[in-house]
Formats: sequence, structure tokens, C-alpha cells
Amino acid sequence: RPSPWCARGRGRQKERKRGRAGAADRQRAGMGGEGDGGSSSVGGRYTDYAHDKRIIIYPVYINSKASLADGRRIATEQCVENPTLQEIMEVLKHLGYNPLLEDKIYPRDALARGRVRVNLRDIVTGELTVPDITSRKQLLRKLGEAIPNLKSRKEPGAKAPAPASESVGL
Repeated sequence: RPSPWCARGRGRQKERKRGRAGAADRQRAGMGGEGDGGSSSVGGRYTDYAHDKRIIIYPVYINSKASLADGRRIATEQCVENPTLQEIMEVLKHLGYNPLLEDKIYPRDALARGRVRVNLRDIVTGELTVPDITSRKQLLRKLGEAIPNLKSRKEPGAKAPAPASESVGL
């Protein structure tokens, strides 16, 4: 025979499952009870906060040398060998996007630093920035198609253009 303490515990669990938590349980959960004047929402709901709708692109997403376990997102035939952030930025600007470079670490590989954020749609109107590209996968495929055609990839001696913030005039 179970002890009375266990029986009470099971009773509370059954009431919680049925959605009939007592006033003390509601107080502990921060849900508000009778007469506390609190809001009925638990807080932290997805719809309560504005979130960033830009998509994130790490270079490993389109790296043909990376495996699916490493983080590659598209087929190897559509990927590029060891893409750089500068190449991704250059292609995105050419396509008509306004990319933002962020100094973040890729979660699966702590040595891979940097990512690019870009909006597929206009923030105000909601229209596609580039009409041909409607999804993240299509954008990754377009990057994989365009990066091999860059001047820096075709000419062995040519370097990718340096960002304006890094150039120093003497």
C-alpha cells in the first residue's frame, strides 16, 4: 500500500494533466491565481516578441568538402569547395541583397567563425527581394552556382576585393 504522501502527489499530477491546477500551483508557475491581479499569460510566448526574420548562412552550408553531419545543407554537386565569407557577401550583393556579416561561431565547429545574415523579403512590404529566390535552399543553390564564376576563383593570381573598412590609406 503506497504512503499517503505518494497518493497526494499522484493526485496533484493527475489534476495538472487535466488542466485543473490548484491556486498554489498557479502561484508557483507564475500564472496568476485568484486575486493576484497578474496577467493570465505565462509570458515569453512566441508571438509576444519580435524576432529577426533574416536567414543565416554559414560557409559550411555550401562547402562541398563538408558532410551532412558537419552541416552541409545542399547536394555536393551544387556546392563549392571551401567558400569564404567574402565570396558569399560579394555574390549576395550582386544578387541585390543587403547582407550583414556577423562574428559568430558555428555551433558544430568552434573554429569556424563568421556568418552572414540576409533578408529574403522586404521588411516593410513583405515582397521578395529577388523574385527568383523564394526560399533558403534556393538561395544556397544560387550561391553554389555563382561563387565558382567569381573573378577571384577563375584567375589564380587575383584576390577577392578587400572590404572598405579594412583598407587603410597611407
